[in-house]
Amino acid sequence: MSDGTEATSSMADRPTVTFTADNMHIASALLRADYRRSEVSGIDFVEGSATAMKSVTAENTNYRYDGCTFACEGHEIEVYNLGGAVVARGADCVSVQALVPAVYIVKIDNRTFKITKQ
Repeated sequence: MSDGTEATSSMADRPTVTFTADNMHIASALLRADYRRSEVSGIDFVEGSATAMKSVTAENTNYRYDGCTFACEGHEIEVYNLGGAVVARGADCVSVQALVPAVYIVKIDNRTFKITKQ
């Protein structure tokens, strides 16, 4: 968060992250949380165990999505629409700012993420 605090959610809960003009909403079977976008400085997706989520080590891969840019340093990134067409790609980070509001699939190496742009 912009004040330096952190909120942590387990990817095992399969949360859905959506953005509106003013808010970020995270929802899963176990969690429902809303944050003001102005208070969110970024989102880190950290591969590893639940304890590794708070303390990132060199062997883990860090992902960041702020609603406009998806970043994963040192990796090629591809963004697909639900029809399977590549709509954005790049190294280290990809802007999704110009894309229309929709659900997209982000592929990095053999990992995929669903993002919702509103």
